[in-house]
Amino acid sequence: MPPVHEGNVSSRTSLKRVIPIWAPILLLLIVAAGGYLFYKTPTNPGPATLELPEHPTPPGHQPAMFEGTVQAYGNNPEGDMDKILLRSEKGEIWLHFPPHTARQVIEAAPLHATVSVQTDRRGPTGPGADHRCELKALKNNSSNTEIILSDISPPAPSAGTEAEVRGNAAHDLEIGTSPGNTFMLSKKQISLPPHMAEELLPLIRRAGNIVVKGKMRDSTQGFVSASGHPVIQATLVQLDSISYKIR
Repeated sequence: MPPVHEGNVSSRTSLKRVIPIWAPILLLLIVAAGGYLFYKTPTNPGPATLELPEHPTPPGHQPAMFEGTVQAYGNNPEGDMDKILLRSEKGEIWLHFPPHTARQVIEAAPLHATVSVQTDRRGPTGPGADHRCELKALKNNSSNTEIILSDISPPAPSAGTEAEVRGNAAHDLEIGTSPGNTFMLSKKQISLPPHMAEELLPLIRRAGNIVVKGKMRDSTQGFVSASGHPVIQATLVQLDSISYKIR
């Protein structure tokens, strides 16, 4: 019988203690898990889906594109159309546009039309300002009429043409049906500066005969009045025998 060396027996015994019996099983599980992850990971992932922001929007610029149905048009205190109300899948939202683009916007997107719009949402710009969504581009989904608002240049400054309107307060005057700083006289929309409207409108209600002199805006400039009538920027208002120069 060959001699037994105690050193060899001790070495084999130590090796068995260092490598537990479950180690090969753990190694197989790690290899299997790595192969599964490699197989499931896509080699060419597709583009991410862009989620449209909810209405109303937080402050800051947030370009967005969505579809909606035209519900109404709105105007500024001077009586010029400058906003459109759309109903989208996220609710109703007002989109503001420059007043000089109103004619083209309204022609491209009449009431109840379905349109695709590109907007730029802006946050408050000063005390008391609210969130406003600016209309950048619009496409009528039925007619494919498309307009980009930045391509519509504002009109050159113009003093307008001299105009004079006369009327009787009892028969020719309408106040309350016109927006903001305006009133209707003999089917003409008279526009006043805000500080003068606050002072004169109560006096106009109590007047008898009214004469207004001013500048009539060129109808080709792209503006659309809420009343649908010509707009006169008043320079003088005469109530009976008293004249008020508009500053």
